[in-house]
Amino acid sequence: IQEVIFAVSHLKVEEKKRLYELYKGYGLRLKTYDYPDMQNASSSSKRKLREFDIEELLFRTPLNVTNDKTTEFYKNKVVLVTGGGGSIGSEICRQIAKMSPKQIIVLDIYENCAYDIQQELKFKYKDKLNLQVEICSITNVPALEKVFKTYRPNIVIMAAAHKHVPLMEHNVVEAVDNNVFGTLNTVLLSEKYNVDRVH
Repeated sequence: IQEVIFAVSHLKVEEKKRLYELYKGYGLRLKTYDYPDMQNASSSSKRKLREFDIEELLFRTPLNVTNDKTTEFYKNKVVLVTGGGGSIGSEICRQIAKMSPKQIIVLDIYENCAYDIQQELKFKYKDKLNLQVEICSITNVPALEKVFKTYRPNIVIMAAAHKHVPLMEHNVVEAVDNNVFGTLNTVLLSEKYNVDRVH
């Protein structure tokens, strides 16, 4: 199994969240199936299959943080996104791609997700976006340093983290190694290679 589609129209948010965490824990891609609003005559009569939006699981209105200032901030910058193939990292890459960066480096240990976002952005922007993909772990200091030395990023965004709490409570050593020491490695290398900003 590589992809799961939420096609049940009456799933409660809590159940969607439980299933989301379960499926993402296996590295599966998620899509959802929108049913037309039969009460609304102006709504489209066609059903719609789309990427599952993580914001559907949040009990708040999403913030719009993209404006002229953020666009100017990322414009012509080399941006390294660790965990760039994950659910959060890939969305960050999509948003930054809109802001005319000099280059985006997608860094991830899992090649399937990194490949997916690479193909998606290549298809959308073609040669207008300088996109590079590096497969390595943030716990592998020599490999991580090679990325910093090669690309000299201006901005580093850290999205490489194990986020599925119940699963990682069962794998505490890996969680600490990646989330704590991997983050430390990234910060220390950012200092060493004079990165302007780390998020």
